[in-house]
Amino acid sequence: MVPRDQRVGFLHRAQRARILAKRYPEAAEALDFYAEVASFQARRGTSLELLKMVSSLGPPLLRQAASGVDVYQAVEMYRSGEDRSSPKSFFARVLLQIEAACRDDHAPPQVGCLRGEGEGSSLWLACSLCFEERRAARSQCPACQMTDERQIVVFSASEIPHIEVRACDACRFYLNVVRLDEEPEAMPDVDEMVAIALDLRAREMGYEKIQTNLVGM
Repeated sequence: MVPRDQRVGFLHRAQRARILAKRYPEAAEALDFYAEVASFQARRGTSLELLKMVSSLGPPLLRQAASGVDVYQAVEMYRSGEDRSSPKSFFARVLLQIEAACRDDHAPPQVGCLRGEGEGSSLWLACSLCFEERRAARSQCPACQMTDERQIVVFSASEIPHIEVRACDACRFYLNVVRLDEEPEAMPDVDEMVAIALDLRAREMGYEKIQTNLVGM
């Protein structure tokens, strides 16, 4: 059984995804699917239930992966670091997030967030498996640890004012950053899923995301 606090966290994620789906129609399909994933995690469904859900509701790449994936093998490959980016790794992440089976030094950050602090804000990075946050230097790349601020590129879109992209010209990796100082009710790992336009722009500029989210962006 999922611990109550963890279960509530997944349910809040599902609820936030549905709220955002109404606000951002262009991302509604991805957010509605994620809401189903988070609801599955809240009730700690079985691997078979996960496969059935993805086969009927998932995007094409995940539906295709569901037809031939060995879920337990996918979990082991994720844990070992052998596969953390293919469509099959999605199934591993969904199940490992239920177990919160990670440590900060084992899993890459999925998203960053800016929290108001004093007269400014501080940067935090959210783990892609357990969602725990750790403070990070705004001048340092979370992928390559480079500390030359001149290599950090930040851009945003007016239609999504509470999300920005932080990219590194040294290693060419990026991540989305959710501004909790602008929208305190945001959930970073959910809200960044609305930033499809920003993800596409970053990739067109030649950057690669440090860790994709559960909808593949």
